[in-house]
Amino acid sequence: METRASKLHARLMMEKSFLLILDDVWDPIDLDLVGIPAPHVHKGGKLILTTRFSNVCLQMTKVTLKIEVLNEEKHAAEVQVARRWRAYY
Repeated sequence: METRASKLHARLMMEKSFLLILDDVWDPIDLDLVGIPAPHVHKGGKLILTTRFSNVCLQMTKVTLKIEVLNEEKHAAEVQVARRWRAYY
């Protein structure tokens, strides 16, 4: 019997490239168990993982990029830039 994981794996392997985003992950996930091909198996596959927990990153990734929370001043500046772009287009 074909599982969801095997169906997902087969579908992703058919693609030349894919981007999978896992947002707000609370616990480490066994990517093989859920059907996501390992990077050495599918060179065109990319995975972006966001989490609040450093232990999840340490267990699941090779590259960790820590993003700090914006303070109010920086946030206001980013909002102004976004509004300018929206007005331009």
